[in-house]
Amino acid sequence: MEKRFKKGEIIIRQGDIKDKYMYYIIKGKAAISRTLKGSVIDCGSIHHGDIFGEMSLIIGTERTATVVAAEDEVVVLQLDKH
Repeated sequence: MEKRFKKGEIIIRQGDIKDKYMYYIIKGKAAISRTLKGSVIDCGSIHHGDIFGEMSLIIGTERTATVVAAEDEVVVLQLDKH
């Protein structure tokens, strides 16, 4: 399923256990961050052609980072196991 996000919208949130999808970026750029002991750590960015969220899809763990749309329009494919 294709999903669209505007700049600043959260695509996945660290700690979430309900979202079990993997994502493929079709268009745009997203920023990755983690919160550890109350501090937010910038983990870089991902772009067109990158995937993320695969570990939650494969082994069902909680999200280890937050991914936020970093451009006006980010388009992703949301993929599940089926």
